[in-house]
Amino acid sequence: MSGSVGFGSDACERCGNGFVFHVFMEKCELVDDSILLCSVVSLLQPGMRRLLAELGAFRELACMSTTEKSSARKVKTTTFKSFKNRGEEQRCRNLGAKLSQAPEFYFGCRETGKRSGAAVFWGEVEKEEEEMTLKVYADRMSQPSRAIIIFCKLNGIEFEEVKVDIAKRQHLSSEFKEINPMRQVPAIVDGRFKLFESHAILIYLAGVFPGVADHWYPADLFKRAKVQSVLDWHHGNLRRGAAGFVLNSALAPALGLPLNPQAAAEAEKLLSSSLLKLETIWLKGKGPFLLGGFQPTIADLSLVCEIMQLEVVEEDERQRILGPYQKVQKWMESTRKATQPHFDDVHEIVFKVKTKLQQIKQSGGESKRKLAGTSRL
Repeated sequence: MSGSVGFGSDACERCGNGFVFHVFMEKCELVDDSILLCSVVSLLQPGMRRLLAELGAFRELACMSTTEKSSARKVKTTTFKSFKNRGEEQRCRNLGAKLSQAPEFYFGCRETGKRSGAAVFWGEVEKEEEEMTLKVYADRMSQPSRAIIIFCKLNGIEFEEVKVDIAKRQHLSSEFKEINPMRQVPAIVDGRFKLFESHAILIYLAGVFPGVADHWYPADLFKRAKVQSVLDWHHGNLRRGAAGFVLNSALAPALGLPLNPQAAAEAEKLLSSSLLKLETIWLKGKGPFLLGGFQPTIADLSLVCEIMQLEVVEEDERQRILGPYQKVQKWMESTRKATQPHFDDVHEIVFKVKTKLQQIKQSGGESKRKLAGTSRL
């Protein structure tokens, strides 16, 4: 494909109760004479983003801004490249059909000489803008919740953080069940679209929001598959080991549960096995990140947030577990530095909880000593 991207003179104009945006690709190679779509405009509104997310094979070429003639508010638009094959053409046609059925959107296309393009009519903008804000339901003591929040902050994704306090059992409320029937955090609401499971959320955010760097979830299918393999491995191995160990050796009392040394010991076995696999398999390569990469992916962020939960256990316990794995520790530090300042900011709660648990333990020890002294009298 060759050519340049640009807006027509009527790039943005009023149309009824909405707006129409035109974008054209100059001198594009057409699949056939009857092709209607050559490029797609993505308005940075969740309703449109959600539908355009189906165009997973399309990559962003440029991000430009224009101003509505009837207001001073700026609207960013993103241009995607033209079809690679008829399969992608059909996907665009299907997308157009969906948009046409939505009351607030109209999808139109046209061909004029060597200029082919797509137009999106966007209605009821002002009424829907407030309710379309991305909402992230999270508890920062939740490892995957922290990964979602850090990712949004790093990539300039505007969102509203809605705290769901696990310690207060807010995740079990009937209200939150409407957001996530599994009653777990994190979860997101993007317009009318609801999604839970942290890996799915990270993939969605990386693919739907323009401006997210490719290294987080690469467009290259081979690289993407490798990242996906780490994510799939994570939940069945590292997460089970780390979460189980931390819960049963330190966090349980804060959640109204008893400590369980036996369960902690079993979880530690899986945790140690997972750290060994990280050291010898996933961190093999020239780069400092997973899969030998030189930039972090969503897998790096997700897994490092997982291991950071070990901060709440006793320091000697943490060193005993992590000490043998030098590559893992270097990788964690590399990921931390690559995601600053948000990494430390979002993890601040973990260190506060660690301090609180230490204070509780110390006060408990003093109470026992006082009780022992009393019994001797």
